[in-house]
Amino acid sequence: MLSRLLVLLLLSAPLAADVSFARLKELWGQQRWREAERLIRQTIAEHSEPTDLEGIANSSEAKEMLRQADWPEVQAAYFARLDQAMAARPGNIPYEIHCRGIKEQWARFYVIANGSDFGPVTALDEENTARLQEVVATQGWPRKSEWGERPALAAWLILQHSPDTEFQAEMLPLLEKRLQEKELDGPYFALLYDRVQMRHDRAQRYGSQVRKKPDGGWEPVPPLEDPEHLDALRAGVGLQPIADYLTSIAKVYDKPATRGWFH
Repeated sequence: MLSRLLVLLLLSAPLAADVSFARLKELWGQQRWREAERLIRQTIAEHSEPTDLEGIANSSEAKEMLRQADWPEVQAAYFARLDQAMAARPGNIPYEIHCRGIKEQWARFYVIANGSDFGPVTALDEENTARLQEVVATQGWPRKSEWGERPALAAWLILQHSPDTEFQAEMLPLLEKRLQEKELDGPYFALLYDRVQMRHDRAQRYGSQVRKKPDGGWEPVPPLEDPEHLDALRAGVGLQPIADYLTSIAKVYDKPATRGWFH
């Protein structure tokens, strides 16, 4: 049985209306990778707001694009645009955290798609954690009504992927408070709750942390707080039934090399 614990969160980040996503999907579907790459590079260079483009790498239609040899150069060009945008907005912390969250997602999706070393992503997680700790120390945990949906989600992503387990545990009560204030969506609290529980050798509640079974299927990592009422607990925070969640897991991680990342 695989010892590595996995968690899946499929985040939909829509592209701006004036980004040629329909054209990208057409090119991806026809496996015209060079043309798709040129279009992405052009869009990165010319589009006025780089955060509008975050949905390119994590879209389900991207398929094999992230496995193309030149993708690291495309990603580097996008990261440079994000860095320029952050530098042009000194003191805009929500925007900075949003850009940091986009970069860690693009880096993470690339590694997953290619089965690459997680070392660079871990280094990015450590850097982002340190910055988020500074922000929370002065502002508390962000409210989505003040920061906006995407920047607030980026803060959560940085926390969820942080290697600092004690920081995650310290933040959990703050996120629970934001949940009660309707300033945080239920699935994000649930995913962090389970991760904190697992990292402290305690039972998870919502079954978000999963592992591969000997028969090739997937299951929540035991123990569970209340396995008989798992779907009810998940529904209470807006999560899909566990069977549907495990199906999504399989679509991402169970793939021959020739299949798309999100098949």
